Amino acid sequence: MILSFGSLNIDHVYNVKEISVPGETIAAIQYQVFSGGKGLNQAIAAARAGGRVHQAGCVGPEGVWLRDLMAAEKVDVSLIDVLEVPTGHAIIQVSEAGENSIIIFGGANQAMAPLTLEQGILSRHRPDFLLLQNETNLVPDAIKLGARQGIPVAFNPVPMDDRVMHEYPMQDVSLLFVNEIEGALLAGEDQPDAIMDAILGRFPALALILTLGPAGAIYGKGDTRIRVTGQSVEVVDTTAAGDTFVGFFLAWLDQGHPPDQALALANQAAALCVTRPGASPSIPFLSEIERLGGEPAG
Repeated sequence: MILSFGSLNIDHVYNVKEISVPGETIAAIQYQVFSGGKGLNQAIAAARAGGRVHQAGCVGPEGVWLRDLMAAEKVDVSLIDVLEVPTGHAIIQVSEAGENSIIIFGGANQAMAPLTLEQGILSRHRPDFLLLQNETNLVPDAIKLGARQGIPVAFNPVPMDDRVMHEYPMQDVSLLFVNEIEGALLAGEDQPDAIMDAILGRFPALALILTLGPAGAIYGKGDTRIRVTGQSVEVVDTTAAGDTFVGFFLAWLDQGHPPDQALALANQAAALCVTRPGASPSIPFLSEIERLGGEPAG
């Protein structure tokens, strides 16, 4: 079982011709509201990949529908609290080229209580993995508590900031998911191989997954390097591609599949995700990948 301790957002998505620049006022082509938040997205992705997932988090009164949506996805929502603060939300611009620009307001995601975390980790359904992002409070505490309980911590440090590099107990993280930009900030390097070598040299017990967008992804642990190439697809919206990758990879790993198969499946799922609009609505089901003949053997 995977325990996702993370954010639940309401996404306000504005389709635009081109993403606005400072000082510019532009007109939106279309406006839509979606569920979002990296915690919600990654939990749903893991569930759609066949994983057993529990979600811990917080919403405000206007965000209760997010909890109901996750329950409909067969995610256990018993650890989602409703607080008297606004639900976290995001303002997202999506260009005609499929690129996005995102502003996040933390809201209830920044008001999570230590008890929510401890109840989740110490519950009778002990997780196999603790999945974390960087959109909530208590992230360093979660990493430490997971490591102290002997639970592998999977961390996607988004949004990246100085706390990750200088304050978070990264030595207690078991799996780290970063893209090229985040990896470069952590490593002080800008080439994929150099990023891998620098981070794994600093944290030798870590399993590092570096996503490269259209170029694919790399898995590394110790001297092992596994690469998959990207897939050529028509990009509509990249909003939840990274979350889809994380959820599918971790769910497949949790079900006993080796890292190379998890990497291949996650890469296929992310490629399918970007062909659709929205955050969680764009996340594919494992059955869709199977119909396309893309499920790794095993």
